[in-house]
Amino acid sequence: MTLALLSTPEEIKQHRKRMNDVLDELLQIVIDASQSEEYRVDGFHISEPLIVLVRLICYDRTLDYILQHAQVDFCEEKEEPTVKFFIDLFLKYYSTVKEDDPMKVLTCTALVNILWSVSLRPQYKEELQSDEELKKLIEQIANGKQDDQPSTYYVPRYIENIQKAAQGVLCNISDLQKESEKLERQNVLDLRALVLNMMSESADSPTDPKQRKPSIMISYSHGDNEVCTQLYNELEKRHEEFDIWIDRKYCKTGYLWGKIADGIADASVVLCILSQKYYESKSCQQEFVYAHDHLKKQVIPVFIEQDKPPGWIAIHTCMLKYVRFRQTQPLEGKKLSELMEMIDEYLSLNNRKDDEKKKNVMAHTCPAHYEPPPSATTPTATSNVMKKDSNLELEHIITRPTTTTKPTINLFEKPIRAWKSDDVAQWFQQNRILPELCVLYDFDDGSELLNYYNNISTDEKSNTQYQIYSQAYSQENNGKILLPHQFTRFVTALRKLYIEHDPKSETTATQPIIYTSSKLSQRNYSRIPRRSSLSKA
Repeated sequence: MTLALLSTPEEIKQHRKRMNDVLDELLQIVIDASQSEEYRVDGFHISEPLIVLVRLICYDRTLDYILQHAQVDFCEEKEEPTVKFFIDLFLKYYSTVKEDDPMKVLTCTALVNILWSVSLRPQYKEELQSDEELKKLIEQIANGKQDDQPSTYYVPRYIENIQKAAQGVLCNISDLQKESEKLERQNVLDLRALVLNMMSESADSPTDPKQRKPSIMISYSHGDNEVCTQLYNELEKRHEEFDIWIDRKYCKTGYLWGKIADGIADASVVLCILSQKYYESKSCQQEFVYAHDHLKKQVIPVFIEQDKPPGWIAIHTCMLKYVRFRQTQPLEGKKLSELMEMIDEYLSLNNRKDDEKKKNVMAHTCPAHYEPPPSATTPTATSNVMKKDSNLELEHIITRPTTTTKPTINLFEKPIRAWKSDDVAQWFQQNRILPELCVLYDFDDGSELLNYYNNISTDEKSNTQYQIYSQAYSQENNGKILLPHQFTRFVTALRKLYIEHDPKSETTATQPIIYTSSKLSQRNYSRIPRRSSLSKA
């Protein structure tokens, strides 16, 4: 056990055979102790190997080995998955051990911490989600309805208290479909509020209401306090442009994870300060997964060490634009500038999204002064009807659109180099290209549109562009997939436009385009690729 506790991730990688033997022995002690009424075997209480496993199971390799490849004897005719073993052990121990047992709190805390680590990995979630008894007990603990007795034994700092661990498990195994529906309902409410706000602004108010500043959240390990403080101080210099959310400022009392979750939900950008301490912290892992996977937030990884990130985070960050500080005392000025540029880019993107929402709403807004037709309905009846209809969809609140529309321009009568952004948008519409692609590319004029042709002039180039922009499209549209034929329509239309503009071009616009699933090179692409950098390729 001592060897396991003192081992670093590098040592675990270098001495796999020896560590595998250690892991097998630890898990076998847990299994044998679970068969005893006193939960003891060979002088060990079951809590002792469990505490060591909590420390090791935060590493991808050890977690996968324990759950899939451990060479142990479960002492049963039919072997069960190791995840199921830990679930059954927790349920059995919690229900059979008396409340006054001094080892109960410590053992249950270790088991819930292990289940928390398991719940952070998508490949193991289903087994946790399918056990209704486990979900009910975890929810009970997370909501603080049980009477916990303080442990009289030393609890290592790397083990979180049982309630926080249970809240983490509950967050990860919650019904993603219900979460998605909840977010959709929230989007409808936000849009409804936007409409009502715009309608009130259209009245005779002399001044515009003060707009809310965007928020930047910092996710970090407390072991990296010094680096976090430097970064916070740099961001604080721009406090007039955005707010900075950090736990030391907002989580002094109360339900900490709830406040952190609210901070992530309200953030426009989440900065994750990544280090070995971050990777080993289940709380930090929870924050990253919740921001990136659940809420689809704009995440900027900030690496502060040379170590390669573990698999669970590498698979998330491989397509994100990141910053790596090779020097942290003080932070490198050049890297700080790069980070600020990324933040500005993402904030600008969020502003464009808000503008698009406003445009869509304005297309259906009502006049500033509107009088409903006379009706026999009494004020009381009207009030009741309004209450009854308060939960209707947005279109029931917005009145009919105004009849004034912008006249369509014949694009062929206007030189392409003279096109403005509205003309480019009209070209996208006329060629039945996805409007989301138009927003994603955000071409300023016809020249930018034509210049982009160099990036899709061959099938190989267009295939690379499809790989890049399909990832960006998915990130910006809540996981929706950009189908190959949808991108092909854009490429074909642009090739045709280029040929018409330059008849000497030898490119054949009608040539079919086949997109492969070949992997991208190991370059670091932004979540939203920059057209300026692509056009220079």
